Amino acid sequence: MNKLVFITVTLSLLISQLGAIDCYNSCSPGCISTTSTFGCSCNNGNDAAVLFSTSINGVSLNRIGQENYFNFITKAADIVSQSTGLFGLFAFGSSRTSISTLSTTDYSSIDLSIASIPTQFDIDTEYGNVVAASVTNAISEFSSITGRQKYHIIFSAGFPLFSDFGSSTRLNNYDNPCTNAPSSKQQNIQTFVVLYGEEGKDFVKGSYSCLVEDPDTDIIIVDPTDADASLAAISELLCKSDGFDVKITEVNPVGQTGGYQAFIEGINRGMEASIRACFSGGCSSYITVPTGEYFVAYDSTSNGNIPISSHSITNLGSSNGNTGWVATLEINGYSSPIDTVTYGGSGSSGVSDWQIVNPLKTYELRGVGYNNQYGANWRQSCDTGSPGTAPVSACTTTANSCLQTDIDCTINGATASPKCGLPNSDYCACDIDGVFMSDYDSCIKMPLPTNCRGYIVNDPSFSDEFLVLEWDRAEWDGDIEYAVSYLSVSGTSIEFTGEMSSIVIKGYAPYTSTNAQDYADLKVNYIAPVSGSQYSATADITCPVITQTPTKSPTAEPTANPIMDPTGGPTPAPSHDEPGVYIDDICNVARCDCFEENRNCCTPFGSNLPSTGSCEQQIKYIEILSSNTEDYQEEIAFRLYPDSYTAETIVYYQLTAYGQFNYTDIANETTLATISPRDNITNTLKIFVDPIGSKNVYYGNTTIVDGDEFGTLTLK
Repeated sequence: MNKLVFITVTLSLLISQLGAIDCYNSCSPGCISTTSTFGCSCNNGNDAAVLFSTSINGVSLNRIGQENYFNFITKAADIVSQSTGLFGLFAFGSSRTSISTLSTTDYSSIDLSIASIPTQFDIDTEYGNVVAASVTNAISEFSSITGRQKYHIIFSAGFPLFSDFGSSTRLNNYDNPCTNAPSSKQQNIQTFVVLYGEEGKDFVKGSYSCLVEDPDTDIIIVDPTDADASLAAISELLCKSDGFDVKITEVNPVGQTGGYQAFIEGINRGMEASIRACFSGGCSSYITVPTGEYFVAYDSTSNGNIPISSHSITNLGSSNGNTGWVATLEINGYSSPIDTVTYGGSGSSGVSDWQIVNPLKTYELRGVGYNNQYGANWRQSCDTGSPGTAPVSACTTTANSCLQTDIDCTINGATASPKCGLPNSDYCACDIDGVFMSDYDSCIKMPLPTNCRGYIVNDPSFSDEFLVLEWDRAEWDGDIEYAVSYLSVSGTSIEFTGEMSSIVIKGYAPYTSTNAQDYADLKVNYIAPVSGSQYSATADITCPVITQTPTKSPTAEPTANPIMDPTGGPTPAPSHDEPGVYIDDICNVARCDCFEENRNCCTPFGSNLPSTGSCEQQIKYIEILSSNTEDYQEEIAFRLYPDSYTAETIVYYQLTAYGQFNYTDIANETTLATISPRDNITNTLKIFVDPIGSKNVYYGNTTIVDGDEFGTLTLK
């Protein structure tokens, strides 16, 4: 009996994260044995309020397996919950339902509440994935919580989707989860996202990056083939060493008459702790700060008024001036700082978007939950500062504030003509130049995304193929809008605007090296405070399509003999914008089956056919003889190109069983090629399909290790 197997390939990057307190691998210090289903839970003393929001989108959950998904969430809940903390559970798909509100509970109740979700919903009919509902619910749930750290963990296995009427929704019918993200951060809700599946195929991080403080650490991707390995990363994020979590929120590096003495303000988000603050000139004394409260350390020898706070301490040393300061927070008994902010620093983009504040002003974080490593998240304070209190979401304007002699609208390099906006002269009238925008009595540089990439994704419910563009979000946690201009299938440019750092496109032009510069243009739109004027800046980046996911069915007949290259033998590897993978040993010419370019064979069963030349897909035939009584093995080799590319690469593949038949009934492989499945996938042979596992399609991956040129897949 023979079975036909066809393999398609895509590339992706696997990022692993390790936990400091790992309650998954062992009940080490900071963990405790419990009566939970998992048996080990966080025990760092931090009585946090933990809200789990879980997607119940039927398409994605049925793809990965409902039982696997909910078992994983149960283990995560057992690990991070503490017996003296609060726990809540929310479910969202097309429906949006609170399973349990934030309250004290026991592990058995937590496990039962998660296990009850499949019985409360008809998950097969939950076509939406309305992530935005989880953010709105979290803001409401945490609004009355004080004195506890606030954790919101969102679990999802697909793209954010709004639900159509009827029985389905397509990938480009997106749900925008970003609208209330700034409000959530301003309430000091720490959001983490756990994505279950394969990036670039089931989802992209850019659809969720607006929700978290740091997309590099706060979005966890779970490999369904080894899901439990991600529990250590969840443990690290929510079960910190001794429960400590402090953050710098305001800095006045130089004391000034008429303003405040030099100070550092912080908030204690974790366990009650003994904390001190430091400039380069020295550290303050320690002060005990309860959970959820602000504190101020100041230099009493500097000029200015004393920064009054419920928790304040003196003896802070001097800084290195208005644009050279480094501020740190330390916990008594720890040798290294818990939080550090360096003026002029940046996040992962490597681009500094810091402004210089005018005299009598301080550096103030725009929102307590905003990333304090992003320079643009620090504004010039509304007045002379707000030591010991949360920053307001929007400054109250003061007539003629811009006219004060201390205000220099051009201090950051912008131009402003006239200097102040009319009629009240309460903001800087920054010129619209594509670089700067108006802020509170200043002009600041607009942050821009620094990287963009594209994926070809198949809709799991339809045969539709979509282009997904994803970019690193601009290092800014306030309101923002992205405008993407892309090439349509007809070659015309179409613009789309939205708040997510991603877009799902149907009807796109094939990506090539010749249209790379014009394939997609990314612009960022900001609405300036006070003036309400729109400012825009263009990101000077390209969006290469770096991977291609499996398609559902073939569109070309296989041939018995592969078509040769025009030359007598293999030609040297051409140069590429991006590396790729091909299946080795199928053809007698090198790279006849390539997966990122158009040669004699196009991308397998894809729609982007070459404009010239032939495109005849090669099939690997596997013959299993009836005399084989033992387990049969066959190896398929994946080889990287170009030849010089040897970086570690994960190859994702799809196996499709087209059928099995008695080989003696078929004269030769030419006859077989004639009657193989066609474009419409009709069952020409009336053959019996023997599924691989429980389905006729199987997804998996294999790794080509760093330094190797190929990897293998063994079929048994």
